[in-house]
Amino acid sequence: MTGAISLIGGALLETASGTVDQFDGYRMRTETDLAPGAILGVAWERPDIAARVALIWTSAINHDFSAREIWGGDWSDTAFRTTIPQSLTLEAQTGIAADTLVFGSVRWADWSAFNISTPFYEDVYAMPLADYKGDVTTFEIGLGRRFSDQWSGAVMLTHEPKIGGYSGNLGPQDGMTAITLAATRTQGAVTVTGFVRHAEFGDTATQLPGLEPLGRFTDDHVTAVGLRVGYAF
Repeated sequence: MTGAISLIGGALLETASGTVDQFDGYRMRTETDLAPGAILGVAWERPDIAARVALIWTSAINHDFSAREIWGGDWSDTAFRTTIPQSLTLEAQTGIAADTLVFGSVRWADWSAFNISTPFYEDVYAMPLADYKGDVTTFEIGLGRRFSDQWSGAVMLTHEPKIGGYSGNLGPQDGMTAITLAATRTQGAVTVTGFVRHAEFGDTATQLPGLEPLGRFTDDHVTAVGLRVGYAF
């Protein structure tokens, strides 16, 4: 078999809102915004060896917010736009032995285009409320194994290289390495997947004009557990 090519396409609707409470008394609340986006891609598949390669683009999504900002005794009603960045993901998998699969992905996200900035905040602090110094590329590789008709498992390693420089005050991290362990139980049309993920974040610092660094963040890490239930019909 030479494989089959398929096209991927779809529409997105994303809701977003925000709340900020800074240590110095600055506060901001936005109303909820609903905005559209799109997904486009192409995939190649060869089922006899469980091989699949897909390239998927997710569009940027523009949110137009109405907000109220408060600092000291002043307040301002304002409007601003924030763009959730576009991304491009290359995914690949193939069977390497009976009931064993290796898979991986590379995902680029245009985070250097992301910015949360309002006229009121810019006047007070002379900088955006949040931004990122560079784009983010995420690498993932994993190994999956089916143990029986009911049970399967997987292990995944994820890495994001450091960008360098100061991080935004709302997202103080620079780089990440994580490991995920997952197990899936299949019973008829129902699948239940549980996972444990541990992530270590790169050290970084944040800033405000005249306060460099404002804060240092070191040895940050998180452990998460999750459960997903699916039903095929």
